[in-house]
Amino acid sequence: MQNQSENKAYAGFFVRLVAYAIDSMLAALLVSIVKLPLSIAASAGAGFLKANFIFHYSLLDVLGYIGVAAYFVLLTYFAHGTPGKLLFRLRVVTEDREWTFLNILYRETVGRFLSSLLCIGYLAIIVTEKKQGFHDMLSDTYVVYAGMAPVAKPEAETSFVRLGKPEPADSAVSLQADKAGEESSLQAGKAGEESSLQPGKAVGGESSLQSGKAESLNGQGTGTAGETTAPIYHTRSAFEMQESHPISVEPDAGADGDV
Repeated sequence: MQNQSENKAYAGFFVRLVAYAIDSMLAALLVSIVKLPLSIAASAGAGFLKANFIFHYSLLDVLGYIGVAAYFVLLTYFAHGTPGKLLFRLRVVTEDREWTFLNILYRETVGRFLSSLLCIGYLAIIVTEKKQGFHDMLSDTYVVYAGMAPVAKPEAETSFVRLGKPEPADSAVSLQADKAGEESSLQAGKAGEESSLQPGKAVGGESSLQSGKAESLNGQGTGTAGETTAPIYHTRSAFEMQESHPISVEPDAGADGDV
């Protein structure tokens, strides 16, 4: 089984310190319960249990160390975390290597021994980017928050949110594109209606005005022509008629003879 640490929120130094303190107390309590019969036996006469077994460590000491190591190895391998870590929703995962028992055994024994030297290996969690101690670097493991991922904010700020069903980004983009398309089509329709109405109004108004002006001008022209061409009747007087047509008087023949 291979666990990926991609898109995970890495656990910091202090939360891991508190989890480790809880696990240490639980492991010590369990080991004390297991060692209690052996301690009674050693007090009863089994002195070899308290004699030096490896260097200055007795058999009881070795069994105690094995019990504590088994606590961390077995729980980390099967549950990806000890009770202290699970209490804070922490998980141990690996990125490239296979999740094997030997790798976890190496992490919880040799790795933790090296990290405990002057506590430098544990303090490395503060300064490393992925918050790894020496035991994490040696086994290529990470301690992350379960079900949480980092969310980038402006000015390099980072917060964490619960992982859930991702919202489809394509649907939001498509909705925005549809709204923009509808708005543009409505604006184009309004512009087309306005452009179709304005030429009609202009042409109709101008033509009506021109026709009205023409009719008024024609009316004025006909009226003037009627006034100039209307016949003027003048009654002549009798005197004028006589002047224009003088009456000729023929002399009487008898009269001439007489003269």
